[in-house]
Amino acid sequence: AQNYEVEMSWTTGSEVLELETLGRDSLVLDPQGNGFAAGTFEGNARAIRWLRAARFGIPESLGVEATRPPELAIDDRGRAVALWVAGPNIWLSRFDEPD
Repeated sequence: AQNYEVEMSWTTGSEVLELETLGRDSLVLDPQGNGFAAGTFEGNARAIRWLRAARFGIPESLGVEATRPPELAIDDRGRAVALWVAGPNIWLSRFDEPD
């Protein structure tokens, strides 16, 4: 990924996000430009956080295999949820910044 800065154009650094599959709603951003990406890697649901000031964080396993890629939603405060299917079950994982 590259970052676009109005004063500087595109940055030269790049980052690789290892996800084998992405779903329909696999990338979400809040109004401040922070967000999440999610997908599957080696059959497991994974998510990674994007902070506008710091770029991508470390990809994290959501703890369960996934039959389909996770779908994401985010609100104006940056609280996010990931929802995915694993076999006959539906799983949900929430992210909320501590106050």
